[in-house]
Amino acid sequence: MITIQLDKKEYEPGEQIQGKIAGLKSSKGVHWDIRLIWFTLGKGSRDFAIAANQLVTQPSSSGEFEFCFQAPDWPHSFSGELISLLWSIEVVELPSEEAAKIELVIAPERKEIQLPSESSSSKPSPLSNSQ
Repeated sequence: MITIQLDKKEYEPGEQIQGKIAGLKSSKGVHWDIRLIWFTLGKGSRDFAIAANQLVTQPSSSGEFEFCFQAPDWPHSFSGELISLLWSIEVVELPSEEAAKIELVIAPERKEIQLPSESSSSKPSPLSNSQ
């Protein structure tokens, strides 16, 4: 079983994301793609992007591999009533496509941005013309 360990789970844009993958079993023709990805969840279409990746063809004899990515400047992690944007480290074994992942936050002050609820954003603005 592949496991992912991170030094921490909250990052500011530009910080180094360091961690270790364990449980990589060497065999002929097998390699692993370690990916820093973001994806959306919620209503509407789902978006997904690979921000960075590292290909591993030879893990250590103990089945471990240390990785490092730089947290991108954008997009920031956010959560709302209708949609959320999440970051994760994902390890995909190829060609089987078995995968493991762990979620993390990339945002200013290392805090996921909380979007206002739909009910609070539907209140009329004091600047709107309500006549």
